[in-house]
Amino acid sequence: MEVGETPEQAVVREETGTDATVLRPLFSEPYSAGTCVCYLLTVAPDQHAMLGYDPEEEGLEAAARLLQEITWQPVVAMRDDGQVAQVLATLQNGPGRRPRLL
Repeated sequence: MEVGETPEQAVVREETGTDATVLRPLFSEPYSAGTCVCYLLTVAPDQHAMLGYDPEEEGLEAAARLLQEITWQPVVAMRDDGQVAQVLATLQNGPGRRPRLL
């Protein structure tokens, strides 16, 4: 995050690189550098998915960056991923519950 920036502004700038609006936070979880917060966003219809910008990787050659590409995946293919499962559970059932059926 940049000085004076809210977490919601940072997620749009750093993670999406699109004209997006944060609707609400979905969940948060601790990780080694702090807390990860997952947000529900809406994206303008003329926007396309693109890799976000990670200021921690500034100065690294593109080949050395953690994220290399972005692709759309069917939800059913990703439902066993821990974070995707949390998003689905929150959207379907409320916080802290596993998804019913996909």
